[in-house]
Amino acid sequence: MGRYRRVVEVAPLPRELLDQVVRALLDAAEEAPITENGFEFGDEVINEVRLVEGRHLAAGARYRGEEDGLIIEAHVPAWNRAGESRIEVTGVSGGHTVNLRLDLHMSGRRLHSLRITGDYQGPKPFRALRRARWEGELRAKEWWSPSGSKTFPISLRIEPGPSQCSQILASSNGSSSRH
Repeated sequence: MGRYRRVVEVAPLPRELLDQVVRALLDAAEEAPITENGFEFGDEVINEVRLVEGRHLAAGARYRGEEDGLIIEAHVPAWNRAGESRIEVTGVSGGHTVNLRLDLHMSGRRLHSLRITGDYQGPKPFRALRRARWEGELRAKEWWSPSGSKTFPISLRIEPGPSQCSQILASSNGSSSRH
């Protein structure tokens, strides 16, 4: 199997800034004006995306969007902005399918970790491009650990085909002894 691995140093953002940005994004998502009619902005309604089941951003909520042959369905199995949340999304268009899963773990008002996984499956005839997988993770607590982390606090792994793999690992202190 061909493999590519790269380790980079990434300077951490100030912890409080990251937590403020995450809280602002959660506030904006929760306050989004979406109903079973679509996104409602005053008198304007964008009905390509609708809440089809449950309450907006509550466990069990389901959304559906459709435009120009692209169908997107989203499910919220868990939503707890002070604990664990999960959103699963599937997009289908012309024989192409993309699945995405976002797992957010908060510790009170602080980001603990964010994990994004997904896969792609496409139609024939391009065998090498028919499947791909990816996963990315940010472990915020480890990024600011005063004693350093035994694992990389940021990672991205991409498997673009049946026999290829790319991996990017990021540390906050440049240490490369953690391979």
